[in-house]
Amino acid sequence: MKNPGLTHYIAEHAHPSLQMACQELEFSMSRINNVVSRLMTSQGKNIEQDYGSLEALVSVLKNNLVMVSTISRASRSYSIGLRNADIELAWATIICSRLSRATWFELDALSDLFGLVRFNPSLLNAGRAVFDLGGYIIESPLEKNW
Repeated sequence: MKNPGLTHYIAEHAHPSLQMACQELEFSMSRINNVVSRLMTSQGKNIEQDYGSLEALVSVLKNNLVMVSTISRASRSYSIGLRNADIELAWATIICSRLSRATWFELDALSDLFGLVRFNPSLLNAGRAVFDLGGYIIESPLEKNW
């Protein structure tokens, strides 16, 4: 998951100075593929109700679309000779590295499905109490107690 291999070689189709940005995009795409296949094998059709995972996937896909659009815009700008295209190339590289890092953290959290329970095992006890008592056991602070 740290450094998946390149399969699409996107960097061959963009300006050479955008090679790192293209590689980060492609690594992100490979990580998404791995995480989605893990989620599908573990949850299957129940993924529809896991709104937290779906929101994280949407965030990751938005990041990838932003990376694709910045890379294509910067590559085209430099190729046709627009003014300040070199600045646009630098911005594209910075944006792609930041979004790639954010995507990596998001996908790492998604691939570690039970990480929260591992860090805080008392969550299992709280969940068990909810099932045993047939509802949420903690009372509202606005509840009258006299």
